[in-house]
Amino acid sequence: MKETLICSICKSNWKRELTRGRKPTVCPKCVKLAEKEAVKAKKIAQPKVSVPVAKTKIKAVEIVETVAEVQSEIVQPKIKLSKSLVYRDYYPLPSNYKELIESTKNGSEWHCLDCKKTYVSQVALVVPPTHHCPQLSTKVKSFERVRK
Repeated sequence: MKETLICSICKSNWKRELTRGRKPTVCPKCVKLAEKEAVKAKKIAQPKVSVPVAKTKIKAVEIVETVAEVQSEIVQPKIKLSKSLVYRDYYPLPSNYKELIESTKNGSEWHCLDCKKTYVSQVALVVPPTHHCPQLSTKVKSFERVRK
C-alpha cells in the first residue's frame, strides 16, 4: 500500500510504501539536492595550497599546520559556544561581582536567618550562595554574609 506525503521544502507530493515509524518530511529529490550542496560546501572549505617545499625554507610540517588552521577557520564559525557562555547569557553576573570577588578572596562565612544553616567558603565567590530553606521548599533563599 502506498501513501502520499507532502515535502516541507518544495511542497510537492510524493509517494512511498507505507511503513512503520516516523514519516519523512522531505522528498527524495530535496534530500539529494541537500547532499550535493553539502559536498560542494566541503570542497570549497578545503583550499588547495601548492607551495614548492624545496624552494622555500619553510618546513612541510608548518605548511600542513597553516592549511589546517585555514580549514578550521572556514569550516568552524568564529563564535565558539560553550556551556559557560550559554549559562552566562541566561544568568548574567551581578553588577558588584568584582567587589564580591575582592572581599571573599580570603574566604567568607554566610548564614541563613531562617533555618540557621552556615556556609563557609574558602575561595572567592562571584555571586552570593543560595539554598532551599527548608529542604523540600521550592523557594531559593540567599545566605546573609557574616562580616569578620
